[in-house]
Amino acid sequence: MYSLSLNHSVSIYAIANKVRVHNPLPERVNLAELNVDYGGSLIEEAIFILKYYRIAKKLMREKKFDVLHHMYPPIFGNTFNPLVVFDKVDLPFVLGPAMYNVPLPAELVEDLKFMKWGHSWGDLKSNLEVARDQMLSNFLLKFRDLIIRWFHETVNRAEVIITVNNFTRRAYEKITSSKKIKVIPYGVNSEKFPYSPTPRNYDIFTLGGLYKRLRSIISH
Repeated sequence: MYSLSLNHSVSIYAIANKVRVHNPLPERVNLAELNVDYGGSLIEEAIFILKYYRIAKKLMREKKFDVLHHMYPPIFGNTFNPLVVFDKVDLPFVLGPAMYNVPLPAELVEDLKFMKWGHSWGDLKSNLEVARDQMLSNFLLKFRDLIIRWFHETVNRAEVIITVNNFTRRAYEKITSSKKIKVIPYGVNSEKFPYSPTPRNYDIFTLGGLYKRLRSIISH
C-alpha cells in the first residue's frame, strides 16, 4: 500500500479487522477497522464478513474504484467475496495472496474441539461452552456446501489469483484456469535478514506444523 500510494499516486481503501500501524499512513491510504474480537470461531468469522460487507457496500456507493482486491481469509475452500457473489460487482478482481493449508490429522482436530482458540493449550472449555460450540458447528456445517459454492464463484470470477507458493498454485489449478494464477512468494527484507549459507548441522526451526508433505524433507 505504501509503495502504490507514494510512487504511483494510487488511492487505496482497505477494510481490515485490527491493524497496528507503526508509521503514519500515507494520505492516499484509507483504513476502515472492523474490530471484531476474533478467536477463531465460525460465528466470529460470520460477524467479520457481515461487517465487511456493510462497509464495502457503503464505499462502493460513495466512491469510484478501478480494482477490487480480496485478501481475507486466504485459506483454500474457506473464502468468498460477498461483493462478487451477491452484488456481481463489475470491476477487475484480484484474489490473494492465497495459501493452501494441509488438512489437520483427524485426531488433532478432535483434540482442538475442546480448546479455546487464542489461549493456552491447557485452557479447557467448560462443558456448557463445548455443548454450545458443538450445536453452532452442526448448524453452520449445513451451509458448508453453500460456502464452497461461493468460494468457487469467487475464484472463477477473479482475473488474477496470487498464490504464495507452487503447492497452492497446483491446488487452484484444479478448479480454475492456470493462466490467471501468479506465484509471488512471501518477501524478506534482505537488509535486515541478509543471506547466509545453510548451517552444516542441518537443524530446522519452524513456527508452523510439520505435516505429511514435509516428511521427505525431515527424513533427509
